[in-house]
Amino acid sequence: MKNRFRQLFLACGLAMLSGAPALAQSAYGCTNLAGRHNMPAIEGKYGTFFRIDPELRMFHSISDQSADRLARLSDALREYGTTLIYAPVPTRALAMPDMLPHIAVDYGYEADLAATVYDDTIRRLSRALVMNVNLRRALLATSGPFFATDPRLTPAGAEQMARAIAKVIGQEEGSGAPRAVFSSTTGAPVVWPSNMRANLQRHCMLGLAQVSAPQFVTTKRQAAVQGADNSIFGTRTLGARIALVGTDVTGSQVSNLSGFLSQATGYDVVEYSVEDGGSFAAISSYLTSDAFRESRPTYLIWTNPVSNNLAQFGDQPMRELTAAASGNCGVAVPFSGGDDARSIRVELNRMDIRPSNSLLIETSGETAADMRLDFISHQGLIRSKFVRRHPNQVKTGRFYVPLSGLWRTGVYSVDISLDVPFGANTRVSVCFE
Repeated sequence: MKNRFRQLFLACGLAMLSGAPALAQSAYGCTNLAGRHNMPAIEGKYGTFFRIDPELRMFHSISDQSADRLARLSDALREYGTTLIYAPVPTRALAMPDMLPHIAVDYGYEADLAATVYDDTIRRLSRALVMNVNLRRALLATSGPFFATDPRLTPAGAEQMARAIAKVIGQEEGSGAPRAVFSSTTGAPVVWPSNMRANLQRHCMLGLAQVSAPQFVTTKRQAAVQGADNSIFGTRTLGARIALVGTDVTGSQVSNLSGFLSQATGYDVVEYSVEDGGSFAAISSYLTSDAFRESRPTYLIWTNPVSNNLAQFGDQPMRELTAAASGNCGVAVPFSGGDDARSIRVELNRMDIRPSNSLLIETSGETAADMRLDFISHQGLIRSKFVRRHPNQVKTGRFYVPLSGLWRTGVYSVDISLDVPFGANTRVSVCFE
């Protein structure tokens, strides 16, 4: 304790000598937190730090077009027995407004207005008939739903989030479905590595709060159906009723969200998340995988940070998900080899191609991450499209590409190239939305 006060005394002294009052006001001797570096932030109450972007941005809204795209995805999934539940994850500022410092207002952040924008997103989704969870209200009822120096859910936040999702599932199906009994036991505390904390610590003299929490283990005590392992791409997924996809904000091992969700619902849960994967890395891997094709879950929970914009890359990612969910891709298209093993040419001149259609390219190359498509018109014009998978996401070798944004007169052919060779079982089909 003496060393802590000594360090803080030195920090305050340096602040007065340098004319930097912000240092004197910091409980951790932090300087230049909001400066020009890779993680501008402000220091809140009780050692809670908030990133200026995205946590002090208020207008994380959803457009009517994006809500409509989610509704189409929901309809496509429901046709084959899967219910989509979209769970927009609030920022830490939305979930922990009491921890914000007064200086947040100077950055244009108004907690009440930000909450109104989030709740309006929930209303838009409900109007579009997309099942959803208001996680802002759920997490507000929890003490410390996020870590003070990290954007991930704490176990307490994950348990509250699981209860909120379970409530929506219960409203959907009632209480007649068979359930298993799960229990979560607390293990020893674990300190988890954190990029955010490491970045903040560079600007602070005193040690910031570690990302530390007990490690929970959830086990099935009484089975109602055949169990499954927790890997979403595992070989024993037939018993899984719930598939949970998202980012490391909710899918980190430290949070145990999938375990708490099993405990709250009584259903087996398989999960997959991609660190810094944006909106689409995890869900695109899952919906294009053999695991999804062969064993569709009863519920698909898509947890997506509200700061991620579903329309950031146009309509292509959402349309790919919808095509993958529908499975309506039975019309094969002829193709021939290209200039090398990494390219093929697909003949489309005899096809009635419409903007609502998509191409399914099954490359039989499970390491394929980048695809380029050069569409050629009857007049010889070229328009290119690209599909790029996140470096950390599971590659499936399967790509769905919408045929929107081309020519009214149709498409003559398309040259497709990969970052790896096409496999021997390559197939190309047309999907109908």
